[in-house]
Amino acid sequence: MNCHYIHLETSESTNIYASNYIANNKPSTPTTIFTFNQSDGRGQIGRKWYSGTDQNLSFSLILPFSSFPITDFYKLPMKYSLVLVEFLRQYIGVECSVKWPNDIYVGNKKLAGILIQNVISGRNIQYSIFGLGLNVNTLDFPSDIPNPISLKQITGKQQEIKTLQYELSEYLCKYLQFGESFTKIKSEYLKTLYRYNTVSAFRDPVGERIEARIMDVLDNGHLVLEDAEGKRKAYNFGDIRYIV
Repeated sequence: MNCHYIHLETSESTNIYASNYIANNKPSTPTTIFTFNQSDGRGQIGRKWYSGTDQNLSFSLILPFSSFPITDFYKLPMKYSLVLVEFLRQYIGVECSVKWPNDIYVGNKKLAGILIQNVISGRNIQYSIFGLGLNVNTLDFPSDIPNPISLKQITGKQQEIKTLQYELSEYLCKYLQFGESFTKIKSEYLKTLYRYNTVSAFRDPVGERIEARIMDVLDNGHLVLEDAEGKRKAYNFGDIRYIV
């Protein structure tokens, strides 16, 4: 399942380019669109992603599906996060966790972010765009970026960014498949989830501080929290946030 590569000297957003590429070309094989100079990287719910120039990885992987029911969309962020975590564990030799729904953390700091966009045809996902921002060699981040960390800060070594791009893309193309059951995917996701079953502080939709444990992630992707009285409530992404 080899990747097809498209290298852009510069790009506002590789996810936007990927969406246009799908519309114009209808690719039948996994396609990685990457740049080392992304000017307007996108994160979840419209947030920005800092890329720098020739310092970090910014790319989008187009995955075509022959038949993937839209009702199974919740499998995508779990599977994508787990595959990325496993690669990083092997690459840098430290434990990573998934901050719901699909940010990658080392300790309490953010190493990578994933943005997933899907192209729908009828009742199926025809294409999934796996957008990734990975902090690689940056040491000084803009002050308005909360709790970032890079591979160089973790390892103390300058990373060869082009080699890393290729190795990661090939790994994702190989392992972003759905041979195992969803029960197994979800079990592994919960084991890897940041602060799972640990009392943490959150802000709810009206801005109130609550202390609760993460107990589950539902099939629709909602996060289930349990408060000190044992009451459980499910939250959609954007309706609840951690207090760091």
